[in-house]
Amino acid sequence: MGKRSRWCGLVMAGTVCALVWSGGALATIYKFQRPDGSWCYTDDPAELPDQATTVPESGGPPAGAAGGVDLAAALTAHLAPRTPIEAAVAGTLVVQSLFGRGTGFFVSPQGHILTNRHVIQTTDQPKAQYDAYAEQVEAAAADGEADLRAEERGLKEARADLQQVRGQMPPALYDQRLRALEAREASVDRRRRWLRGQRDAIRDSRQNVAYANSLDHLNRSFRITLADKSEHFAYLVAASDQLDLALLKLDGFRTPCLQAGDFRTIPMGSTVYAVGNPIDSSHSVARGVLSGTEAGYIQTDAKIYPGNSGGPLLSEDGRVIGVNTLKRITQKFEGLGFAIPIGPALAEFRSWLPAQ
Repeated sequence: MGKRSRWCGLVMAGTVCALVWSGGALATIYKFQRPDGSWCYTDDPAELPDQATTVPESGGPPAGAAGGVDLAAALTAHLAPRTPIEAAVAGTLVVQSLFGRGTGFFVSPQGHILTNRHVIQTTDQPKAQYDAYAEQVEAAAADGEADLRAEERGLKEARADLQQVRGQMPPALYDQRLRALEAREASVDRRRRWLRGQRDAIRDSRQNVAYANSLDHLNRSFRITLADKSEHFAYLVAASDQLDLALLKLDGFRTPCLQAGDFRTIPMGSTVYAVGNPIDSSHSVARGVLSGTEAGYIQTDAKIYPGNSGGPLLSEDGRVIGVNTLKRITQKFEGLGFAIPIGPALAEFRSWLPAQ
């Protein structure tokens, strides 16, 4: 992974791309537009054409967007929603971090975004888990090297013994035993190279994970993609210690805002919708029914795939009743999805959210 960065995206009508950093900026960020209309962001001055400009370090939108661009109006105009569910989809987004991608949704007109904590990987847990795995691989490689050294010593002694009795056996027999010995020596050499390759690969991967983890902790900045495919950067406001939740923010824009609903007022068996971004499918909707609750989670058979994490679980009127997560309680619930109720989710970040 190179340390230089470049981001390009097509600016949609009525929207502006902005780069937001939490804390001090890592480097001066420049933007320029290519002949095909795509906007590029880079921290390498050598790549800049004459028309490049500097992105404000505050993370606000470029000049001309004073007061904030109305993303809610722009998204509504672009998507022309026909149902409450389509209208709610306009308030969802893709969250991209160094470790993968998930889903989030706006919970205030000021750009506050709710998502799962595991989507943005704000703790050292992935690095710690990989370190433990890497240590196991390195320990196994060390054991394998020790076995190969012992085998090598045995082969060296066998070669010496063969030389001593060479004159006492027919040449054909000697050649046969010598070829067998050389084949075993070649096998040891191949296994040693393979072990060293595995050890070097795991060390390189460990360094890459550590580097990515340090960047993720350093900038707290995440690329987001809205329903009209426009790209922006949001920053981390807070992460919950108790729940699998994180609060991000997109500055400088007036954003759509999903309205909260209470799942307890919805009869069991009612239709619900999970919005997310599984694999290569962005802003997709899966339908299911409200199955009940389990250990404080809303239970549904609406498909919640990897990439749907952090997205909203919606009632038929387009209100968000929960935050989708991949949590599974026991094997007997295989195939069921779970969502954190929106009430406790919003309460977790009450001090950071504007008064409703």
